[in-house]
Amino acid sequence: PSCCGRRMAETAMHLADEVQPAVPIRQWVLSFPYPVRFQLANDAHLCAAVRRIFVRTLLGWLRERGESVGIHAGRSGAVVVAQRFGSALNLNLHFHALVLDGVYSSASPFARPVFRPAAPLTDPDVVELTTRLHRHILRYLTSCGRLPRSEHDEAEPQPDESLLAELYAASVQGRGAIAEQNGASVERLGRRRDARPLFLPGDLCCDLDGFSLHAKVEIAAHDREGLERLCRYLARPPIATERLSLAEDGRVVYALRRHWKDGTRAFVFDPLDFIAREEKLGQYMSIY
Repeated sequence: PSCCGRRMAETAMHLADEVQPAVPIRQWVLSFPYPVRFQLANDAHLCAAVRRIFVRTLLGWLRERGESVGIHAGRSGAVVVAQRFGSALNLNLHFHALVLDGVYSSASPFARPVFRPAAPLTDPDVVELTTRLHRHILRYLTSCGRLPRSEHDEAEPQPDESLLAELYAASVQGRGAIAEQNGASVERLGRRRDARPLFLPGDLCCDLDGFSLHAKVEIAAHDREGLERLCRYLARPPIATERLSLAEDGRVVYALRRHWKDGTRAFVFDPLDFIAREEKLGQYMSIY
Protein backbone atom coordinates (compact mmCIF):
# COMPACT_ATOMS: atom_id res chain seq x y z
CA PRO A 1 0.00 0.00 0.00
CA SER A 2 2.77 2.50 0.78
CA CYS A 3 4.40 1.95 -2.62
CA CYS A 4 1.08 2.43 -4.43
CA GLY A 5 0.36 5.59 -2.42
CA ARG A 6 3.79 7.04 -3.14
CA ARG A 7 3.45 6.31 -6.84
CA MET A 8 0.01 7.97 -6.87
CA ALA A 9 1.35 11.12 -5.17
CA GLU A 10 4.44 11.33 -7.40
CA THR A 11 2.44 10.82 -10.60
CA ALA A 12 -0.13 13.46 -9.63
CA MET A 13 2.55 16.02 -8.75
CA HIS A 14 4.41 15.36 -12.00
CA LEU A 15 1.26 15.78 -14.12
CA ALA A 16 0.11 18.93 -12.32
CA ASP A 17 3.54 20.61 -12.13
CA GLU A 18 5.35 19.46 -15.28
CA VAL A 19 2.83 18.24 -17.86
CA GLN A 20 -0.53 20.03 -17.73
CA PRO A 21 -0.56 23.70 -18.81
CA ALA A 22 -2.56 26.38 -16.96
CA VAL A 23 -5.65 26.07 -19.17
CA PRO A 24 -9.15 24.62 -18.56
CA ILE A 25 -9.09 20.83 -18.42
CA ARG A 26 -12.04 18.45 -18.70
CA GLN A 27 -12.16 14.82 -17.64
CA TRP A 28 -13.77 12.42 -20.13
CA VAL A 29 -14.57 8.90 -18.91
CA LEU A 30 -15.43 6.16 -21.39
CA SER A 31 -16.65 2.74 -20.30
CA PHE A 32 -17.75 -0.26 -22.35
CA PRO A 33 -20.35 -3.04 -22.42
CA TYR A 34 -19.32 -6.26 -20.67
CA PRO A 35 -18.25 -8.28 -23.75
CA VAL A 36 -16.05 -5.41 -25.00
CA ARG A 37 -14.52 -4.96 -21.51
CA PHE A 38 -13.40 -8.57 -21.58
CA GLN A 39 -11.89 -8.26 -25.07
CA LEU A 40 -9.90 -5.13 -24.11
CA ALA A 41 -8.76 -6.48 -20.73
CA ASN A 42 -7.59 -9.73 -22.31
CA ASP A 43 -5.68 -8.16 -25.23
CA ALA A 44 -3.27 -5.28 -24.55
CA HIS A 45 -2.75 -4.50 -28.26
CA LEU A 46 -6.50 -4.28 -28.87
CA CYS A 47 -6.87 -2.05 -25.80
CA ALA A 48 -4.14 0.30 -27.05
CA ALA A 49 -5.80 0.55 -30.47
CA VAL A 50 -9.20 1.39 -28.97
CA ARG A 51 -7.54 3.94 -26.67
CA ARG A 52 -6.06 5.66 -29.72
CA ILE A 53 -9.51 5.76 -31.36
CA PHE A 54 -10.90 7.36 -28.20
CA VAL A 55 -8.20 10.06 -28.14
CA ARG A 56 -8.27 10.78 -31.89
CA THR A 57 -12.05 11.15 -31.79
CA LEU A 58 -11.93 13.56 -28.84
CA LEU A 59 -9.09 15.70 -30.21
CA GLY A 60 -10.57 15.70 -33.70
CA TRP A 61 -13.91 16.87 -32.34
CA LEU A 62 -12.22 19.73 -30.47
CA ARG A 63 -10.40 20.72 -33.66
CA GLU A 64 -13.70 20.74 -35.56
CA ARG A 65 -15.28 22.97 -32.91
CA GLY A 66 -12.40 25.40 -33.29
CA GLU A 67 -12.72 25.46 -37.08
CA SER A 68 -16.44 26.19 -36.77
CA VAL A 69 -15.56 29.55 -35.12
CA GLY A 70 -12.65 30.39 -37.40
CA ILE A 71 -9.74 28.77 -35.50
CA HIS A 72 -7.79 26.80 -38.10
CA ALA A 73 -5.24 24.04 -37.50
CA GLY A 74 -5.99 23.97 -33.77
CA ARG A 75 -4.23 21.34 -31.66
CA SER A 76 -5.18 20.00 -28.24
CA GLY A 77 -3.72 17.34 -25.96
CA ALA A 78 -4.66 14.66 -23.45
CA VAL A 79 -3.39 12.44 -20.66
CA VAL A 80 -5.21 9.10 -20.73
CA VAL A 81 -5.30 6.49 -17.97
CA ALA A 82 -6.65 3.01 -18.67
CA GLN A 83 -8.04 1.82 -15.34
CA ARG A 84 -8.74 -1.89 -15.04
CA PHE A 85 -10.71 -1.85 -11.80
CA GLY A 86 -14.17 -0.89 -10.59
CA SER A 87 -15.27 0.09 -7.09
CA ALA A 88 -16.30 -3.52 -6.38
CA LEU A 89 -12.79 -4.84 -7.25
CA ASN A 90 -14.21 -6.16 -10.49
CA LEU A 91 -12.28 -6.15 -13.75
CA ASN A 92 -13.77 -3.07 -15.41
CA LEU A 93 -11.43 -1.62 -18.01
CA HIS A 94 -12.34 1.97 -18.81
CA PHE A 95 -10.53 5.14 -19.88
CA HIS A 96 -10.07 8.41 -17.99
CA ALA A 97 -8.84 11.25 -20.21
CA LEU A 98 -7.72 14.68 -18.97
CA VAL A 99 -8.20 16.75 -22.11
CA LEU A 100 -7.33 20.40 -22.67
CA ASP A 101 -10.76 22.03 -23.02
CA GLY A 102 -9.92 23.93 -26.18
CA VAL A 103 -7.16 24.16 -28.78
CA TYR A 104 -3.82 25.90 -29.30
CA SER A 105 -3.39 27.85 -32.53
CA SER A 106 -0.92 30.38 -33.92
CA ALA A 107 -1.22 33.13 -36.49
CA SER A 108 1.89 31.91 -38.37
CA PRO A 109 4.25 28.91 -38.25
CA PHE A 110 6.78 30.90 -36.20
CA ALA A 111 4.34 32.62 -33.82
CA ARG A 112 3.84 31.44 -30.26
CA PRO A 113 0.70 29.25 -29.96
CA VAL A 114 -2.22 30.79 -28.08
CA PHE A 115 -4.84 28.73 -26.25
CA ARG A 116 -8.45 29.19 -27.36
CA PRO A 117 -11.01 27.81 -24.85
CA ALA A 118 -13.79 25.65 -26.22
CA ALA A 119 -17.42 26.73 -26.11
CA PRO A 120 -19.45 25.49 -23.11
CA LEU A 121 -20.20 21.77 -23.35
CA THR A 122 -23.82 20.66 -23.74
CA ASP A 123 -25.70 17.37 -23.44
CA PRO A 124 -26.17 17.13 -27.25
CA ASP A 125 -22.38 17.48 -27.64
CA VAL A 126 -21.84 14.46 -25.37
CA VAL A 127 -24.50 12.49 -27.27
CA GLU A 128 -22.77 13.32 -30.56
CA LEU A 129 -19.37 12.21 -29.26
CA THR A 130 -20.78 9.01 -27.77
CA THR A 131 -22.40 8.18 -31.10
CA ARG A 132 -19.10 8.73 -32.92
CA LEU A 133 -17.14 6.61 -30.45
CA HIS A 134 -19.74 3.85 -30.58
CA ARG A 135 -19.56 3.77 -34.39
CA HIS A 136 -15.76 4.01 -34.70
CA ILE A 137 -14.97 1.41 -32.01
CA LEU A 138 -17.52 -1.12 -33.24
CA ARG A 139 -16.27 -0.66 -36.81
CA TYR A 140 -12.70 -1.36 -35.66
CA LEU A 141 -13.68 -4.40 -33.60
CA THR A 142 -15.63 -5.73 -36.58
CA SER A 143 -12.64 -5.29 -38.89
CA CYS A 144 -10.50 -7.25 -36.41
CA GLY A 145 -13.08 -10.01 -36.04
CA ARG A 146 -13.37 -9.20 -32.31
CA LEU A 147 -16.91 -7.89 -32.20
CA PRO A 148 -19.13 -9.98 -29.87
CA ARG A 149 -21.85 -11.87 -31.71
CA SER A 150 -24.56 -9.92 -29.93
CA GLU A 151 -24.68 -6.94 -27.62
CA HIS A 152 -26.37 -9.28 -25.10
CA ASP A 153 -23.59 -11.90 -25.17
CA GLU A 154 -21.82 -12.52 -21.89
CA ALA A 155 -18.08 -12.02 -21.67
CA GLU A 156 -16.77 -15.55 -22.13
CA PRO A 157 -13.30 -16.89 -22.96
CA GLN A 158 -12.82 -19.32 -25.80
CA PRO A 159 -12.29 -23.02 -24.91
CA ASP A 160 -8.59 -22.90 -25.81
CA GLU A 161 -7.82 -19.75 -23.80
CA SER A 162 -5.91 -19.73 -20.52
CA LEU A 163 -7.10 -19.89 -16.94
CA LEU A 164 -6.26 -16.18 -16.70
CA ALA A 165 -8.88 -15.45 -19.38
CA GLU A 166 -11.43 -17.41 -17.34
CA LEU A 167 -10.58 -15.29 -14.29
CA TYR A 168 -10.97 -12.14 -16.41
CA ALA A 169 -14.41 -13.23 -17.58
CA ALA A 170 -15.59 -14.06 -14.06
CA SER A 171 -14.35 -10.74 -12.67
CA VAL A 172 -15.99 -8.74 -15.46
CA GLN A 173 -19.32 -10.45 -14.73
CA GLY A 174 -19.04 -10.06 -10.95
CA ARG A 175 -18.95 -13.75 -10.08
CA GLY A 176 -16.58 -16.13 -8.34
CA ALA A 177 -14.07 -18.15 -10.31
CA ILE A 178 -11.98 -20.51 -8.18
CA ALA A 179 -13.59 -20.71 -4.75
CA GLU A 180 -16.35 -23.00 -3.53
CA GLN A 181 -18.96 -20.65 -4.97
CA ASN A 182 -17.46 -20.93 -8.46
CA GLY A 183 -19.80 -19.25 -10.95
CA ALA A 184 -22.02 -17.63 -8.32
CA SER A 185 -22.44 -13.88 -8.04
CA VAL A 186 -20.32 -12.14 -5.42
CA GLU A 187 -22.29 -11.61 -2.22
CA ARG A 188 -23.42 -8.04 -1.51
CA LEU A 189 -24.15 -6.37 1.81
CA GLY A 190 -26.81 -3.69 2.14
CA ARG A 191 -30.53 -3.29 1.69
CA ARG A 192 -31.46 -3.37 -1.97
CA ARG A 193 -33.39 -0.43 -3.39
CA ASP A 194 -34.88 0.28 -6.75
CA ALA A 195 -32.21 1.78 -8.96
CA ARG A 196 -32.72 5.36 -10.08
CA PRO A 197 -31.96 6.46 -13.64
CA LEU A 198 -28.20 6.72 -14.06
CA PHE A 199 -28.15 9.33 -16.82
CA LEU A 200 -30.22 12.47 -16.37
CA PRO A 201 -30.49 15.61 -18.55
CA GLY A 202 -27.81 18.13 -17.63
CA ASP A 203 -25.36 15.52 -16.32
CA LEU A 204 -23.20 15.69 -19.48
CA CYS A 205 -23.48 11.90 -19.74
CA CYS A 206 -24.64 9.51 -22.42
CA ASP A 207 -25.09 5.74 -22.56
CA LEU A 208 -25.42 4.06 -25.95
CA ASP A 209 -25.63 0.25 -26.02
CA GLY A 210 -23.33 0.01 -23.01
CA PHE A 211 -20.84 2.61 -24.29
CA SER A 212 -20.94 5.25 -21.55
CA LEU A 213 -19.34 8.69 -21.80
CA HIS A 214 -19.17 11.14 -18.87
CA ALA A 215 -17.76 14.68 -19.10
CA LYS A 216 -19.11 16.69 -16.17
CA VAL A 217 -15.84 17.18 -14.27
CA GLU A 218 -13.98 20.34 -15.33
CA ILE A 219 -10.95 22.04 -13.76
CA ALA A 220 -10.48 25.80 -14.10
CA ALA A 221 -7.29 27.13 -15.66
CA HIS A 222 -5.53 28.14 -12.43
CA ASP A 223 -6.99 25.56 -10.05
CA ARG A 224 -3.76 23.59 -9.64
CA GLU A 225 -4.86 22.04 -6.35
CA GLY A 226 -8.03 20.77 -7.97
CA LEU A 227 -6.03 19.44 -10.90
CA GLU A 228 -3.65 17.57 -8.60
CA ARG A 229 -6.58 16.03 -6.70
CA LEU A 230 -8.06 14.84 -9.98
CA CYS A 231 -4.69 13.42 -11.07
CA ARG A 232 -4.46 11.58 -7.75
CA TYR A 233 -7.88 10.10 -8.42
CA LEU A 234 -6.75 8.84 -11.82
CA ALA A 235 -3.50 7.38 -10.44
CA ARG A 236 -5.01 5.90 -7.28
CA PRO A 237 -4.35 2.26 -6.29
CA PRO A 238 -7.14 -0.23 -7.05
CA ILE A 239 -7.59 -1.22 -3.39
CA ALA A 240 -8.19 1.12 -0.45
CA THR A 241 -6.83 -0.90 2.46
CA GLU A 242 -8.80 1.10 5.04
CA ARG A 243 -11.99 -0.33 3.53
CA LEU A 244 -10.84 -3.95 3.87
CA SER A 245 -11.89 -6.14 6.79
CA LEU A 246 -12.34 -9.80 7.69
CA ALA A 247 -15.71 -11.32 8.53
CA GLU A 248 -16.04 -13.79 11.41
CA ASP A 249 -16.06 -16.70 8.96
CA GLY A 250 -12.71 -15.57 7.45
CA ARG A 251 -14.10 -14.08 4.27
CA VAL A 252 -12.88 -10.71 2.98
CA VAL A 253 -15.26 -7.74 3.18
CA TYR A 254 -14.62 -4.74 0.95
CA ALA A 255 -16.76 -1.68 1.76
CA LEU A 256 -17.74 0.79 -0.93
CA ARG A 257 -16.73 4.41 -0.53
CA ARG A 258 -20.29 5.42 -1.34
CA HIS A 259 -23.35 3.21 -1.19
CA TRP A 260 -24.63 2.26 -4.62
CA LYS A 261 -28.00 3.53 -5.75
CA ASP A 262 -29.47 0.04 -5.29
CA GLY A 263 -28.41 0.03 -1.61
CA THR A 264 -25.23 -2.09 -1.86
CA ARG A 265 -22.64 -1.02 0.72
CA ALA A 266 -20.02 -3.81 0.59
CA PHE A 267 -18.93 -7.00 -1.20
CA VAL A 268 -17.89 -10.27 0.44
CA PHE A 269 -15.21 -12.47 -1.16
CA ASP A 270 -13.80 -15.89 -0.49
CA PRO A 271 -10.07 -15.30 0.29
CA LEU A 272 -8.88 -17.21 -2.80
CA ASP A 273 -11.28 -15.36 -5.06
CA PHE A 274 -10.13 -12.05 -3.53
CA ILE A 275 -6.50 -12.88 -4.40
CA ALA A 276 -7.52 -13.86 -7.93
CA ARG A 277 -9.24 -10.51 -8.42
CA GLU A 278 -6.42 -8.44 -6.93
CA GLU A 279 -3.86 -9.84 -9.38
CA LYS A 280 -5.70 -8.42 -12.41
CA LEU A 281 -6.20 -4.83 -11.26
CA GLY A 282 -4.14 -1.73 -12.02
CA GLN A 283 -3.81 1.09 -14.54
CA TYR A 284 -1.47 2.47 -17.18
CA MET A 285 -1.07 5.93 -18.64
CA SER A 286 -0.45 7.55 -22.03
CA ILE A 287 0.17 11.20 -22.97
CA TYR A 288 -0.98 12.61 -26.32
